[in-house]
Amino acid sequence: MRQASFYQPDAIILEVSLGEIDGLLFLKQLKSQPETQGIPVMLLTLKAKWQDLQQSWFHKSQLAAAIVNPLDPAMLAVEIAKVLGWDLD
Repeated sequence: MRQASFYQPDAIILEVSLGEIDGLLFLKQLKSQPETQGIPVMLLTLKAKWQDLQQSWFHKSQLAAAIVNPLDPAMLAVEIAKVLGWDLD
């Protein structure tokens, strides 16, 4: 959280399963802080499907994008560029 506040990245790609840190809790905390709530967050997870995630609270938590199974690696750069407002053409 401190790094996001200090560095103010253009976007954050967040894996739901961060090991010892709960990714969804991190997202909730990130969006609750005035200095980080404007940072676009892309959710990336290979462990869940979008249908499963829609049932939880965070689909309404200002996600810029969600990339879940099945993941098309070729489209990852396109999705990131779209979130950042970059034109790849």
